[in-house]
Amino acid sequence: MSDARYISFDILLTQLAEEKDGLVSSTVAAILKEILDYSVIPQREVHRSVGCMFDAVLEVLRQSVIDTADSNQALLCEAVGHNQAAISSQLVEHCLVQRVSIGAVLRAYRMVLTGIQQWCARLARRQGLPMEQNLQLVEYLWVAGDQLMIQIAQLYDDVAVEGSARRGALKQEFLGQLVEGRATHATELAQRASSLGLPEGGECAVILGRASQAEEWIQWVEHHVATGAAPALAAQVDGQLVGLVPECKDVGVLPEAPEGVVCAVGSCGGADSWGKSFAEARSVLVALPPEATGWHSIESLGWKVAVGQLPGVGEALTRSLYDPLGQSRPGEMPLFKCIEVFVEAGRNYRLAAEQLYIHENTLRNKVARFERLTGQSLSDINVCLGVLWVSYYLKLPRGDDESRSKDRLVNT
Repeated sequence: MSDARYISFDILLTQLAEEKDGLVSSTVAAILKEILDYSVIPQREVHRSVGCMFDAVLEVLRQSVIDTADSNQALLCEAVGHNQAAISSQLVEHCLVQRVSIGAVLRAYRMVLTGIQQWCARLARRQGLPMEQNLQLVEYLWVAGDQLMIQIAQLYDDVAVEGSARRGALKQEFLGQLVEGRATHATELAQRASSLGLPEGGECAVILGRASQAEEWIQWVEHHVATGAAPALAAQVDGQLVGLVPECKDVGVLPEAPEGVVCAVGSCGGADSWGKSFAEARSVLVALPPEATGWHSIESLGWKVAVGQLPGVGEALTRSLYDPLGQSRPGEMPLFKCIEVFVEAGRNYRLAAEQLYIHENTLRNKVARFERLTGQSLSDINVCLGVLWVSYYLKLPRGDDESRSKDRLVNT
């Protein structure tokens, strides 16, 4: 039988390159179904990583065509290693940004290699490939698998260490720029964010935090608050815990914060609104009492945000609604606490008395005493709002007045 009907190895390679997109798409579908690490990553990002894997295999096969005269496997491995280095490095960078484990990367690459082997086998059966070239093809694909897996394993650790230090410095500079408002244009912020792995043109929210251990807060935000679309960024900038979370539009769907961790979140938007988001998060954070935990936003706090922003109002209301009441006698429930419960119960004597475990007439006497000492009537809704304002204001630390605040909290 003549060899004329056989296809050549370079024709096979050309057809493989032409059908790369289809092979990549089918392999991506299989990877998303079978490998959990990739299932939370946007498909376009997985497509990009799998495309890098295909490029690495194609590079091996192209090199094999160039070096067909030399069947020495050691020399071939050396040549392949050189040409694959850049592709392997790019692939590892993708995987680190996507937070894909080394085991998942190697499994995905094995699926890529299997897909190419099956495609080559089908083409060889359909169009014919000389036995010698068939054996060479198996050898080259084996080299592709062995060589790239070794490179990935070596690069993963090296790039992770070097990249972590480099990325940490870039992240610190970027978040510092955001906090201090040093970026002159939203485009500059967006470019820096994209270089750190955030989706280009994507929407993000600024978060500010409090925690006993800053590093624990940073690790938790970056590893557990990430949405899957991209990693969250977090760092400590001038003593302030700050982060940037992509696609953070609903606080209700965010993971529950560990005990003692506080996160104040601003609105979610594009790079041109991150300055506004930071201002909102800061206004929320200063309006939170020391014992607060979990996620908080302007929407969840409501009017209490204004208490933290307007300390002068709090001081004025305190002088008129709290200070005239004086100290409670030992064993007696603080008068202001009774009034606070009464107002929160909608000025319902029965309901408030039940919550305070006192008789309704006793509560009526306390309300009358409050109105006499302050000269204010609780039938006035503005006075009731003032009581709630003072109640929340006394819970907030206020710089030099922090110890005074704590004394008041003991009395209330």
